[in-house]
Amino acid sequence: IPTVTRQDWHNYVANLHTHEYFPGIRAMGFSQRVLATDKTAHLHQIRTEGFPNYSIHQSGERHEYMPLVYLEPWETKYEKILGYDVYADPIRRAAAEHARDTGKATITSKITLVTDHETDTRPAFIMYLPIYRSGQPLQTIADRRSALRGFVTSGFFVEDVMQSIFGKETKLDLDFRIFDGATTARDQLMYDEPTENDYWNNYKPQFSKDIPLIIAEHTWTLQVLTLPKFDAVNRQQVPNFILLGGLFIS
Repeated sequence: IPTVTRQDWHNYVANLHTHEYFPGIRAMGFSQRVLATDKTAHLHQIRTEGFPNYSIHQSGERHEYMPLVYLEPWETKYEKILGYDVYADPIRRAAAEHARDTGKATITSKITLVTDHETDTRPAFIMYLPIYRSGQPLQTIADRRSALRGFVTSGFFVEDVMQSIFGKETKLDLDFRIFDGATTARDQLMYDEPTENDYWNNYKPQFSKDIPLIIAEHTWTLQVLTLPKFDAVNRQQVPNFILLGGLFIS
């Protein structure tokens, strides 16, 4: 079975120039499937690669684990999260298992990235892309479960992703919000365009629209609202209209 070494992974991610071409990506890793019967050998292997304190951060004994074994761009502070078990967290596990069973890249619900838990709690998500053993049948869910080798993982801060799309500040006199799931409940808020107006409680926009989005097998809701400057110009002039190719319909 072809094997990607730690140096191979470092070279691959370095050559992607993620900070330049994919600014929303925080880090890219590989989580390896480890059967309980192979756990001792796995621990020995990673420890001999220069991580003598390596262990699998698990939740109970299971027949298989999915520890993080590679992470790039590498920072020393990441050593403590090597071995983080995807299957130990229900949110991460749900996304990873969906990716495994469908063969499609899948993102999690809103989470806090483990790599930055002590310093940065901004809303984030992780994308999982399943990797299967070469030459194995993948026609059925059972096939894909049997052939799974692990997941390529990418962590994203939602704010960084949005700023890579819109820039630091939009000029449309609109507010963009992203909510996790099909609801616009405030506790599901993942991103709110920076504005000078806090109208969660103080301002009622003239126009707003909620747009469901399916992003990598997961539902988000994009909410677009007009800002006071936009409303001041249009309130008397355009009582009924279709704006921005159907973004708003009054």
